Amino acid sequence: MKGSLNKVDGFLCSRCVEGAGDEEGKKEIEIEDVGKLECVNKFCYLGDMIGAGGGAEEASRARVRCAWGKFRELSPILTSRGASLKVKGKLYSACVQSVMIFGSETWAVKVDDTQRLDRTERMMVRWMCEVTLRDRKSSED
Repeated sequence: MKGSLNKVDGFLCSRCVEGAGDEEGKKEIEIEDVGKLECVNKFCYLGDMIGAGGGAEEASRARVRCAWGKFRELSPILTSRGASLKVKGKLYSACVQSVMIFGSETWAVKVDDTQRLDRTERMMVRWMCEVTLRDRKSSED
């Protein structure tokens, strides 16, 4: 493909637009020789959510959403009774778990972020093993 890139005014990433409709309290900063910059609470950079407060809360929430999307996409295999737990585990590890922890080595995690990832993983594993919370089985079992 040949040609020059044209400047597109007002471009919004379709994946990052959720929650971006906050026109109230919108701030702009004027920087000489650069122009105006918009202040936002969170933004998407290379597929990772970065929050204004720092930390990894927004990033971990975004990764959990992506992991659930991949889990739902693979649910016919991951939740089928015909597939063995070994096959389900390998598929889960390769496709879902890798999506969930992608980029996590750069996060400054807090206890809440770690608990969110652990809780999500336990919920998915329970679903694959067809175990409900009513069964009162521990995660180790």
